[in-house]
Amino acid sequence: MAFNFLKGFTRPNLLNETYEYCIAFLENSRCKSLPFHSIEHTRDVFQYVKTIADYEGIYGSELEPILIAALFHDTGMAEIYVGHEDQSVVYAIGIFKKAELPGG
Repeated sequence: MAFNFLKGFTRPNLLNETYEYCIAFLENSRCKSLPFHSIEHTRDVFQYVKTIADYEGIYGSELEPILIAALFHDTGMAEIYVGHEDQSVVYAIGIFKKAELPGG
């Protein structure tokens, strides 16, 4: 699975809402105590993606889905290790369905 469903998607405050949701989700899961795939790892990946995007000249609506994918990328670790990437996509799609967003 991949985060292709996010391409070209924009909505005011979606990135902020996603950031708050993913960090809270991880804080209330086993991820808060993992030495890897932790909350700090997700924050680091989010910042690294912004840095790389700036270097590559990716901004605005092109950057938003990449940052959202970065936030969800390890949320599946809350439940499983092997296959957590696919579970992360399931979580993302579930949230988009709940919020009645495209891709959900």
